[in-house]
Amino acid sequence: METSVANYKYALLFGGEPVSASEKTRVIDEVKKLGSLTFALTMNEEGWAAQCNEMPALIAGNTNPHPTDIEIQSEIRTAIFAAFDVQTNQPGSVESPYQEFKYTGADK
Repeated sequence: METSVANYKYALLFGGEPVSASEKTRVIDEVKKLGSLTFALTMNEEGWAAQCNEMPALIAGNTNPHPTDIEIQSEIRTAIFAAFDVQTNQPGSVESPYQEFKYTGADK
């Protein structure tokens, strides 16, 4: 069954998550090999599931029968990050040792 383009909803792949530019490039190159990532969403009284059309083993879901778009996007993004082993930067982490320094006070 073909889904009309009007029925698609779009979300940002990285969604503002702290991912380095080099990691974004790596993941985008991997996704390009598939062409794109589109998901078929099914809902019922027990929850919802989204299965990737290009990579059927990539599945997200939850038991909430009435999810918000934000919840769906977040769960799908989590599944994508796991499937592509996306490395995020932890808050406060420093990528280069030259971006911080330590010193001790001088004794007087």
